[in-house]
Amino acid sequence: MIKETKMVNKVPLQSQQRKKIWSIHDGWVCSVLGVCFRRSELRKMARKKLFGLDPEYSDYLLHSALVNQVGSRTPASRALHKMLDRKYRVSINRYARVNDDLAIQELWEEDLRHGNVPGAYWAIMTHPAVSEQLAGEIYGQVHMMGHDIHGEYRRDNKMFAALREKVSILEEVIGHERQQHIKEKKSLEREVADLSAIEQQYIALKAEITRLKAMVDRDISAATVPDSFKRMLDDLRQQNASLCGRVDELTTALEDREDMLKLAQHTVKNLEKIQEQLKSENEELRQEIISLETTLILKMSIPCDCATCEDQDTDRCPGPDLCGKTVLYVGGRQNLVPMYKRLIEKHGGRFLHHDGGVEIARAKLPKMVTSADVVVCPVDCVSHDACNCVKKICKRYRKPFAMMRSSGLSSLVQGLCRVAH
Repeated sequence: MIKETKMVNKVPLQSQQRKKIWSIHDGWVCSVLGVCFRRSELRKMARKKLFGLDPEYSDYLLHSALVNQVGSRTPASRALHKMLDRKYRVSINRYARVNDDLAIQELWEEDLRHGNVPGAYWAIMTHPAVSEQLAGEIYGQVHMMGHDIHGEYRRDNKMFAALREKVSILEEVIGHERQQHIKEKKSLEREVADLSAIEQQYIALKAEITRLKAMVDRDISAATVPDSFKRMLDDLRQQNASLCGRVDELTTALEDREDMLKLAQHTVKNLEKIQEQLKSENEELRQEIISLETTLILKMSIPCDCATCEDQDTDRCPGPDLCGKTVLYVGGRQNLVPMYKRLIEKHGGRFLHHDGGVEIARAKLPKMVTSADVVVCPVDCVSHDACNCVKKICKRYRKPFAMMRSSGLSSLVQGLCRVAH
């Protein structure tokens, strides 16, 4: 909660206009844009010629470029101000009804409880009556919210790991159940086909019995029937009664099997829907984990030994942390290769990549290893044969080599910490 200030700043709203974005304190503009714009909105603005941004920029570079553009009154800064006014017009109108710090503070605390931070933050930072003291306190509170992300990431990471394990178990169970239902469905279909054939035989036999019975009745009415023929007729009637009973049993069994088949088909459809839903949730969790991992790793640093380096603070210094070393990454996930490169170059290294033989020829490995200073290889995203090949080549040429448990960015940082220095 923000402490109440003793000084109440009351200014008639009719006498002042709302502050423009270029008149906000320079140190606060970064947090205003960071809180009020989502990454997708930054990407959308990067495609507009007005802002003169490169769509290939990273999210951080887009954010930094926009911060620099709003420092003065320009067409770009005016357009940004209008965009924020349209986006948060409800919050602006709400705060426009008050004209002193105490009332503004009460509205801010209410919005903070309800999670309406972006709109309230924009309305306060451009409010004509807010004091510098209150604006500074609110900026400090928003600034500290950003530091909570790291703790939340650790908790979320544990939750995501448990969810991934749960999804894996559910997929295995669903796959097993689906195979069982497919087998039962095929068995039921065979039984239904057999029962249908028996039913057709019964229909044909019943028609034949009816024909014979009609013929016998005609013969009986025309002449005296011998005793032997009567006995044969009685036997046929008994067989007919027995067959009728058997057909009734088979018909009932056929209906039961058809009901079971419909139930099995319905169950299989439900399981398929659940499986698709779990796959979708798993993919969303995977993308969220990659995003969180990227955010955290890019803020981490690799321990360096610059303090003992003879080239420190000289023209010969090749760069921080990795000190210009060439890092060869063998294997890994293709969609994370730009992030590997960005992480290594961020810490003063040169990045090389070989996919382990998927698209790049295996014969190029020895040459790439000899040109590298450090070689890293994740065991989960590279073939066993490629991994052994890299290990042998590194041993032959005495190259530092790190085997990583996974292809994630955190594993890359740990691997570099072991072999980079």
